[in-house]
Amino acid sequence: MLFSFRYKLSLIIFSVALLILFLAFFAIDNVIEKEFRLVIEQRLLQARDVVNQRMEDRFDRLLIQAVTVADNKLTQDIITDKNLSMATRDDILRDEIMPTLLLVDSLLITDGDGKLLAEFFERDPFWRKLKVLPAFEEGIAGEEAAGIISFEGKLLQWLLLPVYIGDQMFGAVILVSTLGAQELQTISQLTGTELLIFSENESLATSWQKQMAVESKGGQLSKEQLSFDELKKNARAGLYPGQATTELNLLGERYLLRFNVPENPFIPAYVVAQSLDRALAFVETIKQVMLTIALIALIIAGGLGFIIAYSVSRPIHLLSKANRAVAKEDFSQRVEIHTRDEFRELGESFNQMSESLAEKAKIRLALDKTVSREVADHLMEQGVQLGGESREVTILFADIKGFTALSERLSDQQLLSLLNSYFTRVNACIQEYHGTIDKYIGDAVMVLFGAPVNDALHAHHAIQAAHAICNTVRKFNEEISEEFGCKLDIGIGINTGQVLSGLMGSEDRMNYTVLGDHVNIASRVEGLSTLYGARIIVTDETRKSAIQQAGQDCPYLYRRLDNVQVKGKSVGINMYQPIQMRDEADKKLQAYNRAYDFILKHDFRKATAEFENYVKSWPDDNVVRLWLERCKLYAEKMAAFNLDYRDGVRILNTK
Repeated sequence: MLFSFRYKLSLIIFSVALLILFLAFFAIDNVIEKEFRLVIEQRLLQARDVVNQRMEDRFDRLLIQAVTVADNKLTQDIITDKNLSMATRDDILRDEIMPTLLLVDSLLITDGDGKLLAEFFERDPFWRKLKVLPAFEEGIAGEEAAGIISFEGKLLQWLLLPVYIGDQMFGAVILVSTLGAQELQTISQLTGTELLIFSENESLATSWQKQMAVESKGGQLSKEQLSFDELKKNARAGLYPGQATTELNLLGERYLLRFNVPENPFIPAYVVAQSLDRALAFVETIKQVMLTIALIALIIAGGLGFIIAYSVSRPIHLLSKANRAVAKEDFSQRVEIHTRDEFRELGESFNQMSESLAEKAKIRLALDKTVSREVADHLMEQGVQLGGESREVTILFADIKGFTALSERLSDQQLLSLLNSYFTRVNACIQEYHGTIDKYIGDAVMVLFGAPVNDALHAHHAIQAAHAICNTVRKFNEEISEEFGCKLDIGIGINTGQVLSGLMGSEDRMNYTVLGDHVNIASRVEGLSTLYGARIIVTDETRKSAIQQAGQDCPYLYRRLDNVQVKGKSVGINMYQPIQMRDEADKKLQAYNRAYDFILKHDFRKATAEFENYVKSWPDDNVVRLWLERCKLYAEKMAAFNLDYRDGVRILNTK
C-alpha cells in the first residue's frame, strides 16, 4: 500500500521525534555491535588464512633448501665417506653447506640408521629430544617428516628429508628454523589481530606477551575473567571448537578468538583474537553525537515544507550518488530508502542491479587472475559450472631440457627470474597464435589450441606457435648467456585429437582443462625430442590436420622421424618433424627420404651411406646424426634392431 504525501505530512509531525531517537539508539546498542562482531569474525578467518599461508611458505622454503642440501655432493660425501672424522664432517657442514642456506638456524646429517654424522647445533639435548620422536623414526624409514619442538624457551620447527643416492637411501638431512616473535609481530600487523602460538610448555605471543608478564606478577581475577595460563590450558585441552568463534573475558577485557590446530605437524597450534571492547570504545561518543543530531532533527521537523522537500530530494540524491559510483565501477554502493512509496521500490531495484554487477565483477576478477582471457570470456558467457564436452583440439607440451642441472647451477632468485622471463616470452608466442595456457608444470607448459574458443586452424596454429617459441628462445639465449652464463634448450611435442574439455574439480575449486588419451600422447611425444634430436615433434594426426587446415598456403614440410610405441600404448605412433620451407628445404627432405626409405627396407648399410652424404652437405642436422649412429649400429648388429623394433615399430619401455 502506497501513502500519499498528504498522509505522510500528518505522520511525520507526530512521530518524527520518537522515530529518530528510537532508531538511532537501537542502531548504536544493537546493530553496530552485531556488525562489529561480524567484521571481527571475518578478520579472524583472514588472520587464520594468513598464519596458515605464512607457515606453509616457511615449510616450502625449508623443503626446497632441504632438497638442495640432500642433492649436494658434499652432503652425500659426509654420509658415504667412512674415512671422514666427526670434526671434518662438522667443518664441511659449517663452512661449505650452512652459508648457502636461508632461514636455517641449524643443520644435522644422519646415516640410514639414524646415527648423527654431523651437526650445526652443538646442543646434545636437542638431538636427544629429536631422535625419540615418532616422526623422526618415520623419516629415518624413508618418509619426509616435520614437526615442532620446544627447546630452551624457543619454538623450533624442523624438517627431515631422506637422502637417496640412486634408488637407495643412505641417510637424512634435518633443517631447523626458529619461530620467533618477529614473525608473529609481522602477522599481527598484517591482520590487525593478536596471535598466541604454543607447543608443549612454550608459547609466543604478540602484544599479549606484555600482558602475560603482568599476569605472572599476580592479581585477583573474578569468576568471569580468564587468565592467559587458563587460556593456554583450555586450548591444549581442546575446549574451544576450531570451526567457531569464541568470546572470552581475558583479564577484564572481552575478546573474540579462534583456536586452530593445523594438520601439518610443522605448524604449531595457535590462537588469533581481537578485543571487542577496544573495537566498540567509540560507541559512547557516537551516542552523544546522535543525541545532538536527534534534537536538531526535532527542530527541523517543525517545518512541514522542508520535511516534504527533504523526503523527496533525499532519495533522489542517494540514487544519483550511487549511480555515479556504479558508473565508476564501484559496485559496493547501496541505496537505503525507508520511505513506503515509489522511491523505495526504485531503490530496491537499484540495489539488486548493483549486487548483480558486483557479483559479475568478482567472478571476472577471480577468473582473470587464474585463467587466460579466452577461458574467462568463455566461462562468463557459458556460466561457471562443472562439466565438459567432447571436441577436437591440438595439445602442445614444451619443456626445458636439462632443467635439473640448470637449477643446481643458479641461485633460487636467479632461477625464478630466468623462468619468469622465459614464460613471459613463451606466453606472447602462444597468444599470437590463439593458444590458451592450460597449466604450468614446473619448467614445462601445457597449451591448448581450439579450446575453450573454437579455432578452425588449431593444428596449424600450434605448429606456428612452436616455431615462434623456438625462435624466441634462440634470441632469449643471447640475452641470458651473459647474465646467467647458460642457454636454454627446449623440446616441444604436439598432438591432435578428440578430448573432453571443460571445468574439472569440485564445486569449491575447479579448473578449466582437457582430459583424454591424446593429452598423454602429446606429453609422451615431447619427451622423445631429445631421443630423436628434434626440437619440435608432431604426430601424424597433427600433420594431417595442419596440412588440411593450411591448404595450399601450408608453409611447412614434414619429414618422418619414426613409428614409436610409447609406454602405456599398444600401437605405434607415427612422428614427424615440421620444417619451414627455406634453406633448401625440398632438397634436404629428398635426401633424407632416400636414406629413410632404406631404413624401412632394413638396408642399413645403404641408409648409412645416404646419411653420410647428407651430413657432408648439412652437418648441423641433429636428427640425421642420431639416425646415422643408429644405422651404423644396426648394420653391424641386426640383433640390436630386432631388440629395438617389432614389426617396424620401435618399442619404448620408459616415459
